[in-house]
Formats: sequence, C-alpha cells, structure tokens
Amino acid sequence: MRNINDKTIRILISKTLKEHKMYLRADTSSDFHMNMRELDNTLTFIREQRKNSLDLITKYFNKESSLAYLSIVTIGALSLAINQQDVHKGPLPEDWASDNKFNPNEILSNLFVQITNYLCSVITLVENGLDSAARLILRPLFELISIALIISESNEQMIKYREGINEKTSTSVWRDNFRIKHLNERLCQLESKLGLPSHLVQYFCKFRSESYRFYSSISHGAYYSCQLGSYAFPFEKDKDYKLGLFGMGSFASYGTLNHLNELNYYFLLMIVSVFNKIHNFKAKTDNELWRMVISLRECVIKTNILIKEIQENGNDFTRNIT
Repeated sequence: MRNINDKTIRILISKTLKEHKMYLRADTSSDFHMNMRELDNTLTFIREQRKNSLDLITKYFNKESSLAYLSIVTIGALSLAINQQDVHKGPLPEDWASDNKFNPNEILSNLFVQITNYLCSVITLVENGLDSAARLILRPLFELISIALIISESNEQMIKYREGINEKTSTSVWRDNFRIKHLNERLCQLESKLGLPSHLVQYFCKFRSESYRFYSSISHGAYYSCQLGSYAFPFEKDKDYKLGLFGMGSFASYGTLNHLNELNYYFLLMIVSVFNKIHNFKAKTDNELWRMVISLRECVIKTNILIKEIQENGNDFTRNIT
C-alpha cells in the first residue's frame, strides 16, 4: 500500500525529481538521486515503524491501553445514553436552564462525543509512537472534562457556556468563566458538594494544577519538553535513547496513559455522581444503553482501583484476581 496514491500527484513528483536530477548531474560526488521508488520506500519504513510502535505499547503497556479502551467505550456509550430524547428522559430536565430554546442533555451529549474522540486520538497517537503529540491533546481533554462536569452541575454555568456561539464570544466566555483557575475552584466546590473528604479534594486540586502546568509546557513548545519529546525513551534500562522521528514507541507513554486513565476514572466517578446526587436521576434498568453504561462504568472504577493496588503492592496481576 502506498501513502501517496493520487496519480496526478505522483506524476508531478516524478517529473520534478527527474528535472532536479538533471540539475544535480554537475555534482559527481554522489550517485544517489531521489526518485519515486525511494520516496515510497521511505513511507513504507514509516508504516513499519508505527507497526513496531504498536507492538511495543501492546507488549509493555497492555494493561494501561486496555483500561483506556474500556473508558473510551464507556464514555462513548454515555454520550448516546443521556440524549435518547423520546425513548428515555435524560439526567438533566429539559427546562433546567430556564428556557426551552435548547436541550441541556444534547449539549452534554455533544461534549461527551468530543471527549470520546479526544480519548481515541490520544491512544492512537501513543500506539503510533507519537507520545508528545498525545500529551498535547491531554490539555484540551482535561479542559473538556472539567467544563462538562461544571455545566452539568450548574445551570448558570451551562447558560454562560452556551453564549460562546462564535469565535469572539467563545474567547470572552472562556476568559471570564472557564480558565484553569475558574475550573479548579469550581471543581473543588463540586467535589465538596458531592461529599468527597477534604484530603481528597485537596489532592485532586493539586493534581489538576500540576498536570495543567505540565500540559501547558508541551502546548507552548517549551525548550525542555521539545528537546526531550524528540526522543523515544527505552523500555529496557541497558538500551539507548533513540530519535523519535516519524514516531517510535517510548517508555514515556507510560506516564501519558496513566494520566489518561486518571482523567477517565475521575470523570466517570464524578459525572454519574452529579446525575444521581445533584439531579436525583436514576437510569431505567430496562434501557439497553443505560444498562451498558452502568455495567461498564462499574468495570472502569473497580478495575482502576484493583490495578492501583497491584501496582503499589508489586504483586502478580493474575494471582490477585483468581
């Protein structure tokens, strides 16, 4: 399979390379000349390198990537479940935001679609050996999850969020209501409202602040993150760092996947609590989508807890679950 398949593009490239070959004939120090075959071979190498990256991630981070995929399916199903309209009432009353001009469940559903697709992007980039690019997506993913939790709890915040109807108003809405300082403060308030112990609220607040600073250094092209991010970290101690050009599996993805799973765990733990405790919502168990969401969410939460216990104790995974 060739990456450059368009016939017209291939003809133009070939013609240009042949013309350039004639131009370079005056230089006799090298017999190498770029041609279409060499270009195809380079692209084949890139595909093979990405396949090798997937093999490495599967070999070393199978638990972490499996957890990520479980959360992707769960949040994707949740995006469908909350906006079934005539089939099943959503968790938020249709008149919740003081008017009937929009459906709050549809707004949340679309946010969850975006969250799900961002999750897919992160895991796909990690599997292709593009860890720095994957980490870059963690920042907007973090913001989306925070916004989804806040507007699902507060109709005032949802109304403000809905005011971002174009580029200009979206910027002002974000600046005045949804900057990281605002998000962190409101999430701390929400966590306390839901009954989380104060030490957990403080832990989550600190975790969000530190994580956001880390994500920002990557998105802003900071020197240290750019230099380190250009290399693939070895999976074994006696191996050397390698230039990660075109993508290469990296041990650094362990941190990326763990951050991803922390976000997923936190989101699924919180969002259903908001529906249940703030809105007194109880999903009907005869609804297939909600049965799917409830069952899978339980899997995400219990599996994450068990994996953390196993990692802390250093015990064999299989022995702890049999």
